[in-house]
Amino acid sequence: MDGVLVALTNFGKLHSIQGDYDQAEQYFLNSLTISRSYGMKADIGINLYNLGVLALHQNNFPQALHYFRDYFRSARTTNEEMAARNFFIALAAVAGGTNQPEQAARLFGAAQETENRFSPFNRAVLNRLIQMARDQLGTTRLKPCKLKAAQ
Repeated sequence: MDGVLVALTNFGKLHSIQGDYDQAEQYFLNSLTISRSYGMKADIGINLYNLGVLALHQNNFPQALHYFRDYFRSARTTNEEMAARNFFIALAAVAGGTNQPEQAARLFGAAQETENRFSPFNRAVLNRLIQMARDQLGTTRLKPCKLKAAQ
């Protein structure tokens, strides 16, 4: 079953990178359905997070927030520290994209307490939205920091 989930997730990521967000969403949702039916908690979290980031790429902030909240509820049962870190960064990106720069700064600051790595594609959207918050606050209120790429 793991191979099927990996394939579906990878197809979702591929379509996302190609800008085919509808198809990417279908792959992530199919993987999520299978993960839930077999009780695969780690995979449930991965799919919810991927769906949230996909929503960020489309500037669909309410949908992103919905998926990130579900992600946190799911992922904290498998790795609470990683779930909290990812959740803070995701919420910072949502806040940055919805004209809440101070909230974005606080959330991103909380996430910076621990290290996290993202793929270059997902890091780009998160950094773009966090940069929006920086621009709104001005350079004196938010220190520059870039998310690290996945190894």
